[in-house]
Amino acid sequence: MHILRLLFFAIAVLFIRVNLAAVLLPALNFSDIVSGPKTGNTDGAGGLAPAEHGSIVTIWGNYLGESQGSSKLYFKDSSGMSHEVAHIYYWKNADGKLPGGPAELSAYHRMQEIAFSIPASAAEGPGYIYAVVNGVKSINGETGSSDSLPFTIRAGNIFFIREGGSDTVGDGSWNNSWASLEATVAGGNGKIGAGDIIYSVGVRATHGLSVGKNAQIEGTDEAHIVIAAYPGTQVAISGNDNLYYTIYYYYSNS
Repeated sequence: MHILRLLFFAIAVLFIRVNLAAVLLPALNFSDIVSGPKTGNTDGAGGLAPAEHGSIVTIWGNYLGESQGSSKLYFKDSSGMSHEVAHIYYWKNADGKLPGGPAELSAYHRMQEIAFSIPASAAEGPGYIYAVVNGVKSINGETGSSDSLPFTIRAGNIFFIREGGSDTVGDGSWNNSWASLEATVAGGNGKIGAGDIIYSVGVRATHGLSVGKNAQIEGTDEAHIVIAAYPGTQVAISGNDNLYYTIYYYYSNS
């Protein structure tokens, strides 16, 4: 009887240790965007040229560490090759404070948040993002698979909205940016098309956004049009003067 009890205890302890190890694996839960271009980022972050990096992606996960330390983040492309991400803007607890986004996912969900840019060396097509934390590869927090987070590299342009920019003579690049969210989404300044990403560098909208009001703007299921906050900034959009809407779509495919 004592032998059986000891054996049961040993098996129980082993089971608990195995499951605890599985629970503590670094996990990536979700990202803000799921596809985008691999080049065309003109922000110069990390000293990189537009031909060297593209879409800025933010991901959230668990057991990634409060800071990067020696951990690495990778993109495995459609050919099966792994590439270290081009630039990491921040790696921190998802506490709702700058330079991260406003969602507080740290206190109760114990999540971390990482913003980075896609490397130009990766092949186009579907791939996935994964982290290696203290030598351990991350899993997908929802499915438990080793593929971590899916991301598709596709065609598209990257634009910026910054204070001091111009909606009339700006071309949407970092050094010649656009000025307002309202004008950008109303007509795309004649430039926005399917697959494009617009990053607002802390520029807010104080009136409702009328998407496609002056010129039709259309994305597709495979090539979204994205408006996102640039790392280190948070962007608010308030309703129009009559509070009828915050974001209004003139075209169903906008």
